[in-house]
Amino acid sequence: MFDKYIEKNISRQVYLCERLYEQRQLRVKEAAEKNNVCSTTIHHDLAVLQERFPGKLVLEKCGRDQYQAEFTLPLTELRWQLCRGSDFLRCLRRYLAGAASWQEIAEAEFISQSKAYQVRSQVQAFFEELGYQRLAERYLIPEKDYRSLLLALDYFLGDQEVFQENQQVGRACEQLIGYVEQHFFLRRYPETERRRIFQGIKIGIERGRKHPVHFAKADCQQAEGTPLFQLLQQGLQTLEAGLCCGEEELYYLYSLFNARSYLCNNFELLKKDFAVVSRNHLFNCPQFRNLVEELQSGLGIAADNELLFTKALLSFVRSTWGDLQVFQTEQLCLLSAKQQPVYQKLLAILATWSQQYGVNSRWNQNLLRKLAATCSLLMENDQLGIPEVYIAAPTDFAYLYYRQKLELLLDDRLHVSDMICNRLEELTDDVFFCGQRLIFCDASLYQADAGSELTQIFPITMESAPQVIMDVNRLLYQAPTAG
Repeated sequence: MFDKYIEKNISRQVYLCERLYEQRQLRVKEAAEKNNVCSTTIHHDLAVLQERFPGKLVLEKCGRDQYQAEFTLPLTELRWQLCRGSDFLRCLRRYLAGAASWQEIAEAEFISQSKAYQVRSQVQAFFEELGYQRLAERYLIPEKDYRSLLLALDYFLGDQEVFQENQQVGRACEQLIGYVEQHFFLRRYPETERRRIFQGIKIGIERGRKHPVHFAKADCQQAEGTPLFQLLQQGLQTLEAGLCCGEEELYYLYSLFNARSYLCNNFELLKKDFAVVSRNHLFNCPQFRNLVEELQSGLGIAADNELLFTKALLSFVRSTWGDLQVFQTEQLCLLSAKQQPVYQKLLAILATWSQQYGVNSRWNQNLLRKLAATCSLLMENDQLGIPEVYIAAPTDFAYLYYRQKLELLLDDRLHVSDMICNRLEELTDDVFFCGQRLIFCDASLYQADAGSELTQIFPITMESAPQVIMDVNRLLYQAPTAG
């Protein structure tokens, strides 16, 4: 939802950075189509980014339409620096911090009165779309939404320190995350997700005593039946500092963990984690079980892709808890012309399903586009074979997606390793891995000089995976010509 209100040039440049960071390359025509602008605009944006981040973002033009990129700055830093130029985001933060008037906001942000009132109209439209009532000059924002807005702003602006002063509370947060990781199939929260949990807890502690948070009874009952909620209850009892000042705050804490993405380095544990979480959020809930069936049938998802589809839908459904999905912040997903019909069909199925079950969720359009993009990938039922390989992937979904494509490619004398690696370095040690090996590496993790005599590394994305695997197939099984 935020991308609808953030200034278009800033939103577009953030999108370009995210795509370049993830894939290490960019096709200008494709980016222009997805952003609904001309190619000249994308070329200009790329020039602006190079000027903005000299030496930190290095672009090399490959032909007329394509760029390759190298970064020396984390993606989060790039996003923060770009988004701090957004008057909408900065003024929204001032408003939520309690600024008495828009004149005060204009003076604090060094913008003109006319600009301040222009942004005020955007903020008002933003709040009205979220369904908030207005009282005099202020909007009545439920506390759970208020905290979610503050947490989302930290994702974009990132200029709030996390427990800089209270190190005891910081250690308690780390202990609680560690407790969940250790006891929930050895899941692992990446640094970016840990920061968001930390920041959410900080917001809860700062606001908890004066601004109590409330959740619907049905949401509380659903949370109580999950292993995650029970682990949080147990983990809180082991901490050296208190992180919850009441029962409702425990549900807020649950919302922070429930919405986060996580990794797992063991395939068997990943399957167990998936089975437990999908049972609690999908298959034990009649309306969501029906949604799985409606989407799978309506979109024509192949039976071979059922596991991947359920995994993708699970992430989407988990984020609906507490009607907080609309505040979920992730990398911007834009659709190609080919993906748009899938998106429209997805919206139609969701609308019918929502009416049938009386669901009135505030959907996150970015997550809907992401789900549509994933479904369009899964609707391509490639009947291919399997090589023996290792996979380096940044997320468990990417690992499962690449694994499935590989298992459809070559003959069954070879197999995909169950080892799950989130960094390429874990697979390039020629001492630990003494034999020859193939590594299919997500483009966001790829290093051009990491291969060796024993190691062949092939960069892939979810879009390019089938073609890359087929190319490797031909390379490996090309028989020498008889002389």
